[in-house]
Amino acid sequence: MNTDLSLLKRIYIIGTSGCGKTTLGRQLAEALRCEHRQLDEFYWNPGWQPVENEVFLERLNAFVAQDSWILDGNFRRYHPYILPRATMIIWLDYSFPRIMYRIIKRTFVRSVKKEQLYNGNFETIRKGFFSLDSIILWAVKTFGQHRRVYPELERERKAAGEVFIRFSHPRQAEEFLVKIQDKENYT
Repeated sequence: MNTDLSLLKRIYIIGTSGCGKTTLGRQLAEALRCEHRQLDEFYWNPGWQPVENEVFLERLNAFVAQDSWILDGNFRRYHPYILPRATMIIWLDYSFPRIMYRIIKRTFVRSVKKEQLYNGNFETIRKGFFSLDSIILWAVKTFGQHRRVYPELERERKAAGEVFIRFSHPRQAEEFLVKIQDKENYT
């Protein structure tokens, strides 16, 4: 992949819940020595209460105004605030079975271990598996939407001369990360 290192300044990672956006974001942030955040951190208050739109925008705008960052999430209605600042977009476009395996495993592990996510929020077995607000159900609902919408976003961004990378297998993301970690060979 021939890409200028300057394009690694502000990376926006998208993909269906459970695909590994946050994991890749953390790894890239560590390699590039910059801050990583999830859009969910800006959106959810304690007790899974959504913030007011003005508060969300204030948090988001303050973050994307920085010189370098890694951001992950799928809040498409906020793309007008994110995309103009992003120097690279990465879409983790993995298969439905892979995503379902990952989201089910992740939800179960987080629930059992009582892992805190952000702003004091936790996943639970009941909410994760037996609720209409289930993150697993959300992934099922949004998988097809992403497959319809993100190819158009990819075409638009590439037509504008911007860097849009689509990984269809985790191995591709891993290889990309290795190249980033070995920046001298990233040209």
